[in-house]
Amino acid sequence: MWLSSDDEVEDKLIDLHSLLVGAMKAGKGFVPQRILEAWGTYHRLRQLAVPLISLEEERREAYQTLTIQDRIQTLRHEPPEAHGPAGTYLDTHWPRVVSVFEDVYEILLDRKEPSKFYTLASMLGEFLETRTSSDTLRIVAPTTHESNMIVSLMGELVDAWADALQTGAVSLTTVKEEPRLVAEGSVQQTVLLGFRTSETRYLDVYPGIPVHLVGYPYEAEVDGRIQHRIHASIERLQENEPRTLGAKTTKSGAGIIRSNRTYLKHRGSEK
Repeated sequence: MWLSSDDEVEDKLIDLHSLLVGAMKAGKGFVPQRILEAWGTYHRLRQLAVPLISLEEERREAYQTLTIQDRIQTLRHEPPEAHGPAGTYLDTHWPRVVSVFEDVYEILLDRKEPSKFYTLASMLGEFLETRTSSDTLRIVAPTTHESNMIVSLMGELVDAWADALQTGAVSLTTVKEEPRLVAEGSVQQTVLLGFRTSETRYLDVYPGIPVHLVGYPYEAEVDGRIQHRIHASIERLQENEPRTLGAKTTKSGAGIIRSNRTYLKHRGSEK
C-alpha cells in the first residue's frame, strides 16, 4: 500500500467513518437514504487525488452537476429522519456529521493538491522506472472528470507520462467502468485511490492480479479488515463444499483464493 500523509485530513475522515458506521449499527443496516448519500460524499472526499478547487469549479461550470459542496449543504438542510434507536442516534450525532464534512471540505479546499495526488505520482514514477515491457497498470478514478484531471496533471510530475498513456503502459478507468472491464476479461495490475466500496468489493475475489492501494493509514486498517472478512467467508464456503474426487481447486485452479493486495508502505512526497 502507498500511504498518504495528511494527519489533519485523516483525523476528520476517521471521525466521519466512525460516525457513519455508528448510524448503520443503530439502524441495524436499515437507514434513511440520506445516510447512504452521506457515505457517498465521504467516499468522494477520501478518494480525492486531484485539487478540490479545480474539481468543484469544473463540475459547476463545465459539467453543470452537483458539487461536493452542494451535497454537503443538502446534508445540512435536509437531515435524515428515522425512528427508534436510529432516530435517537441521528438526533444526537447528525450535527457533528455535518460539521466534520464541512471541516474536511474546507481543509481540502485550502490544499493546492491533496496528499494522494503526490502519493499517486510517486507510485506511478516507480512503476514506470521498474516495469518490464509486458507490465501494464490501470488507475481506477472515482469519476470520468477526475480521470481526465489525473491525465492532464500527472505529466507535470511523472517522467514519460505521455508515452505511458500513448503506449497503453498506463490506462485509466472509473469505479463504474471497472466491473465491466473485469467481466469482459480485461484484468491487469490496478491502482485504487482508497478501499473499495460495498458495490464493487466483490472484485477483490478475482484471481491474483496485484492491487495497489493509495490511501491514508487508516484506510489500510479498514481495507485489511475488509479483505479478511471477504476471504475468510470464501474459505469457509470452499471448506463446506461437498467432497469430490481429486484435489479441490478454485476456478483459477490455485486452491484457496488469497487476497491480491500489495501492501508496499511508501509515502508520496507531499508539497
